[in-house]
Amino acid sequence: MGLIINLTIASWEIYTGKHIMNLSIDYQRMFLNVPLGFFPNANDLSTVVFVSNFPLFIEYFESKSINWKVCLISIFVYSIYIVLKVDSRGALLGFVFFASSFFIFNFIIRDEHN
Repeated sequence: MGLIINLTIASWEIYTGKHIMNLSIDYQRMFLNVPLGFFPNANDLSTVVFVSNFPLFIEYFESKSINWKVCLISIFVYSIYIVLKVDSRGALLGFVFFASSFFIFNFIIRDEHN
């Protein structure tokens, strides 16, 4: 739920160019087109979005419903879009590393059980 709220707020900030928090003039210039959400630093928003995607990966591989999997993938892809808009290299690298390692380990574990 927190991920959806943060993604919604970030989308609103991208669309309108406004921020929920009151920012100083200098801070507004620095983060004019960057979503911040409830956080004073854009990297904090990226970190929350990144960490909030961990349960989505687990749910994706545990779920049997195709519709639910499509929904989870769309949330994951939109999360990556938000991280790209924030321009947080650390969170983006974390996404790439986590996604690749999770898929690799999932296929290795599946092969061992079959």
